[in-house]
Amino acid sequence: MTVGVCWICQNTAPLTSEHKFKASDLRSEFGKEKMTKLVRGTGLNGLEPLQGVKSRKAKFRSSICVTCNGSLTQDADNAYSKFIKLFPQGAKTEKDLYSVFEEQPYSSTNSKELINLFRFFGKILGCHVVENGLSVPEHLRSFVACEHNNVCIDLELGFDEFSQEVTDLLTSAGDVSGYIAHGGLTVQCDRVSAQPNSYETSYTVGKVKLTFWHNLNEVYLQSYYYEGSNLFDLTRNALKRDGFIE
Repeated sequence: MTVGVCWICQNTAPLTSEHKFKASDLRSEFGKEKMTKLVRGTGLNGLEPLQGVKSRKAKFRSSICVTCNGSLTQDADNAYSKFIKLFPQGAKTEKDLYSVFEEQPYSSTNSKELINLFRFFGKILGCHVVENGLSVPEHLRSFVACEHNNVCIDLELGFDEFSQEVTDLLTSAGDVSGYIAHGGLTVQCDRVSAQPNSYETSYTVGKVKLTFWHNLNEVYLQSYYYEGSNLFDLTRNALKRDGFIE
């Protein structure tokens, strides 16, 4: 096991590898059927077999210590596992997807379950940042490390526009059963200084795409913005209360 500095707690310790895709998602999408990795844009020439849910090809490089990848972020992992199962079967519109935020525990902005859900997204985003040789912003790191509850992740729900394209491609090769994807890391930079403004990634299960990002220049409050959800009103009122908008 590699020894190094854990990006979450900043301690030097043996490091583990976080899954790029939750093992439970891989099992629910593929069952016992074989899995194939496809790098977008490579066509059938880019197909690689995955040897099960623990394949190294489905993991980030080692960057998190045993404690941080276990007990510290276990609640975050569990919150995501519950959340991803709530999307209505046959959802056709983004409004259908956002309906999950109309019920408890997600309709309350101070819900532990909601905060832990965002910690999961923060952990995945941080791993993408480290994977690309960049430093995880301190506010994001400390949030994932459970040092505060000030959520610093934005989330957008939608449908993966490449899902059907990839499914059709794999069907033509006689090799398809499910679809899971991640969006790598997108870095938005300032045009003048060339310094990063935000880090963004996405995670798709089936056709549902979760896009989440951390804005390095944003003042994050303990409230969240989801268009199409009643949390929009809650967040707008919080911004007015604290003098950020009129």
